[in-house]
Order: sequence, then structure tokens, then C-alpha cells
Amino acid sequence: MEGELRGALALAGAYGRLDSLGDCPEPDDMDEDIDPAVELLREAEANGVDEGETSEPWWYSERMPSRAAGLRDYLAETDAYVEKHGSTPWGRLEAKPEKAHGLSSAGDRAAALPLFREVAEISPWDGEFSGCFDRVDVGWCRLLHDAAHADGPETARKVWQEARVHYRGAKFPLTMHSWQLAEMLLGTGVPDSIEVIIYE
Repeated sequence: MEGELRGALALAGAYGRLDSLGDCPEPDDMDEDIDPAVELLREAEANGVDEGETSEPWWYSERMPSRAAGLRDYLAETDAYVEKHGSTPWGRLEAKPEKAHGLSSAGDRAAALPLFREVAEISPWDGEFSGCFDRVDVGWCRLLHDAAHADGPETARKVWQEARVHYRGAKFPLTMHSWQLAEMLLGTGVPDSIEVIIYE
């Protein structure tokens, strides 16, 4: 009975160790902390725990070194990028709409719009800004808002179509911006666009 209890506790301990490894911010910590998990798995099996119960944590533990190596490479690439550009890709992209917002608030539409368009036309699918949909979305929302209020519904519809094409069929605008954009477009002569936003 004591052996079975030791095995069960060792297995639980191994699961706990492996679970905490998923949150390790440093690859060196991941490399160091995998050894205790492996020892606990061996102890579990030595005390009667069936291999069917240890197969999943073994599978996970065997892949942890490659995850640590991948994270180490990613951190090295990020450090090299920051050294070259002064910021992460996200930080560089975040700075553009912030600057554009400031220019727009100061009444400098001519300077703000090219910055908003630069952000909007970044590919969220590939390249260094891959995955930054929310910033790209802000760019298109601001261009659409400006076109609707300053240039009229026809220009706004052109910007709307540009955004939809740029997203390659993905949803525009993102849910987090949808209601705010719909409210900003009220009374600007584009009820068709507002209807699509609300429907989607």
C-alpha cells in the first residue's frame, strides 16, 4: 500500500512539475526543472504506476528540451531585433497609431492620415508584424471614420472595400472595435456598412 501511495504521489508531483514548466519564462529554467519531473516519473513507475498512466507526462517531458531550445532561439532573435530597431515589432507598430492619434487630435489631418494608412496596410498575415490584427484594425477604422466624416459616403465605401480585401476574407472590423466603429459611422450615409458591422 505504501508503494502504491508513493507511486501516486510521485505521479502527481511529476504532473505538477510539468504543468509549472509551461509558464517558465526562461529556457534555462525549463532545462533545469525537467530533471526533477523525470525523476518523479521514474519513481512513480518504480512504485507500481502503470506505463499507461505515465505515457502522457513522458511524452511531454521528452519534448520540453526542444521547446526550451525554440524559446531560446526566439529570445535571441527578439534581442537582436530590439538592438537593431530599438523596440520589438509590437512596440514599433504601436508607436505609429499613437503618433497618428496625436497629430489627428492636434488637427493635422494631412500628417495623421498617411500614418494611419501605413499601419492599416501592414500585413497581419506574414512578415515582422504577423498577428498584429488589432493595430492594423485600428488603422482601417480610423481611415474609414475619417473618410465618412470628411470626404463623404462614396469615399468611405471605397475605404471599406479596401479594408475587406486587405483582410483576405477575415472579419473586419474586429469584434473589439465593431460597436464603436458602428457608432462613429452613424449619420454619415453608409447604413449598408453599419448593417454589415452589426450583423457580423
